[in-house]
Amino acid sequence: MANQDISITTREKVALSVPTYSIVIPAYNEAKTIERAIRETSKTLHALEASSEIIVVDDGSTDETSTIVANTVTQNTTLRCIKLTKNQGKGAAIKAGVAIAKGTYIAFLDADLATHPRELVHGFSLLPTHDIAIGSRRVPQATIQKPQTRLRSLAGQCFNFIVRAWLKLPYRDTQCGCKVFRSEAAHALFSQLTTTGWTFDVELLLRAQQKHYRIAEFPVGWINGSESRVRLTHWWQIVKDLYRTKRTITHDS
Repeated sequence: MANQDISITTREKVALSVPTYSIVIPAYNEAKTIERAIRETSKTLHALEASSEIIVVDDGSTDETSTIVANTVTQNTTLRCIKLTKNQGKGAAIKAGVAIAKGTYIAFLDADLATHPRELVHGFSLLPTHDIAIGSRRVPQATIQKPQTRLRSLAGQCFNFIVRAWLKLPYRDTQCGCKVFRSEAAHALFSQLTTTGWTFDVELLLRAQQKHYRIAEFPVGWINGSESRVRLTHWWQIVKDLYRTKRTITHDS
């Protein structure tokens, strides 16, 4: 990702050198949800009583997402916004955010709050003994408050079967948008990330497995986002992305 494709604006409420927590929120045309996402994340971080930062990555939005971020006030938390000049995909957006994240622990979270920021606390609690903790909707004690349609649920199960059987990833849910990392693991993995779209999580986890990182899967509460941008018509592109990822990781090993 060329540097000239990124403009950075910063609105810092607290001067931080090395925050404990960095939360990256990718956002594409999220004017309806981004303020709430920032405020709820800020509340969660404030309760942790440690220095923190929130990094919103505007992935080439055509609405007022960046303006809303600039006008949002947080609780004792640094708030930064990176604006990509064109839409590049969720994987690319999070990669840009992680690249400037300073935290000892780094996480990413979806802007629609399908998973509430409070779930991050459980993930962070696992990092003393793990390098990565991934939220899961398909492990015991996970709760789904608003489920997907039956067709989307079936598509998700098929995707997970392919990932487990073909790519040999043992996780029940690779795609939940709530993942936390030790800083060194996050920077090592995202610096090598080549997948820009929705399946970037699979590449991350394959690379993490290749590096023998310790990974925990923890239950989260989840609510289906009504404006999900992943369509069933994208299925063929998703399969191609998985095939390319498998070849890339095999070549790199």
